Amino acid sequence: MVILRGRRFHESQELQSLLHEAELHSQGVILLFLGDEAVDIRGTTNCHSDGASQGQSRSEGAAAGHGRYLLLMIDGTWRQAKEMYKELRSWLPAFVQLAHLPVDERKEENAAQGYLVRSQPAPACLSTMEAVARALAIMEGTPQIEELLLRPLRLMTLLQAEFDPSTRTRLHQGTAMRTNGKSYGFKIPASLQS
Repeated sequence: MVILRGRRFHESQELQSLLHEAELHSQGVILLFLGDEAVDIRGTTNCHSDGASQGQSRSEGAAAGHGRYLLLMIDGTWRQAKEMYKELRSWLPAFVQLAHLPVDERKEENAAQGYLVRSQPAPACLSTMEAVARALAIMEGTPQIEELLLRPLRLMTLLQAEFDPSTRTRLHQGTAMRTNGKSYGFKIPASLQS
């Protein structure tokens, strides 16, 4: 895992090197963001669920180019994420695939157990940690990864809830924080709106 800090990455030698190496080794590169042109991550060329759905074993999928990939995640406020996305899309090579996560119908049902501390603009929007966990579970074809990676986030959320009266109330009443009508600086694709 490589973490790059900043808002503008066109001059980042480290990112340029990662992209060059991915291209050299025919690795898929996926930028995860809710852009209008994004495809469901399950439809990307390096998704293990691709190979599994065609009857390939995990090792056969890896041999067919489904094994290694570079997953680019953007972390920041919704407005910052939009700015970084626009900057990245202006110069990233054409082989970078833009993808979004599928809507998780369970999110509304389990919202009281999930990420209660902040609000999201829509059910399709997740915290960065939730998105990383979900993307890796899908890409690796191993659903257990999501639960293992999210366990610390849930524990942290429960701890924070004990010190925030409004969050504590939502937690004990089993209600989720709802969108507060703010503009988050980007339009959520129609296919992801509930």
